[in-house]
Amino acid sequence: MHSFEILDQILRDGLREAGLSTDISARRTLGASGMHLKGLLFAYIATTGIALKLSPADQVALLALPGASRYSPGADPTRSNQFVHVPEAMLDDKNRLAAWIRKSWAFVERTTPQGRPGSRKTASRLGRGRAR
Repeated sequence: MHSFEILDQILRDGLREAGLSTDISARRTLGASGMHLKGLLFAYIATTGIALKLSPADQVALLALPGASRYSPGADPTRSNQFVHVPEAMLDDKNRLAAWIRKSWAFVERTTPQGRPGSRKTASRLGRGRAR
């Protein structure tokens, strides 16, 4: 069992290895810390480990690995049904963890609801992000 500080560092190392920003923010939610990148929730850090938000197909693939489990904080299981705990053994393997973090981030970016902060659709409607 790792402390929050160690899990936070492991997640940041995985982000760096994945070629993503390590400028993440943590917000207490559902009995854990929701980890946000560019304002979008992509992971939870809890006493039980790191859980990543994944597409349905990637959830099945990760859950097939020994030690992976569905993240269920109890407070709102429907809200967390897209999150899967990374197996403990993977926390020491930066390359494998980075691959799953990339999958998580790709899913989060692709499924950001229109109008949410950080959404490309919001930026284009406001005249930002378009070539003129």
